[in-house]
Amino acid sequence: MGKDLEDTVLCKAAKDAKVKHLRPLVQDAKYICPKCGRAAASKKNLCSAKKLYK
Repeated sequence: MGKDLEDTVLCKAAKDAKVKHLRPLVQDAKYICPKCGRAAASKKNLCSAKKLYK
């Protein structure tokens, strides 16, 4: 997975990805997906991103 994972939605990728590949995407999370509860640093990595902090 690796580099192409950066443009992938975590909600789908988390099933097949290894934790070491997901770590950079979730580190310093600023967004959360209210549908599945996953968090990510970039909203492009979530299916329905909402700001975690205002």
